[in-house]
Amino acid sequence: MEPMFEALVAESDDGLVGVVLYFYTFSSWRGEPGVYIQDLVVTEAARGHGLGEQLLRELVRVARERDVTHLRLAVDCNNKAAMRFYERRGLANIESDFIYEIEGDDFLRLGDVS
Repeated sequence: MEPMFEALVAESDDGLVGVVLYFYTFSSWRGEPGVYIQDLVVTEAARGHGLGEQLLRELVRVARERDVTHLRLAVDCNNKAAMRFYERRGLANIESDFIYEIEGDDFLRLGDVS
């Protein structure tokens, strides 16, 4: 089985201080490959030193080696700090998209073919 995701990590003498978890996608609208950030996390103690931006930049560098043309991610509607972080780096909120989800028993029932 192919890996479900990849990750870049940041470590210090104190251990793991940051991670960006991502996977590659394809946009049929664009006809181009992309990368989707599932999580970008920096420990509270390590915030404010540019580590999140370094992880983001390294991910773009790695993705460009695979001819990726765009990056997408979702931010929890209550996480204003994350929204500001991404907006300051040029990411735009695409208000035309909605995220839908199904899980648990409902997810299992949706896959039933009986």
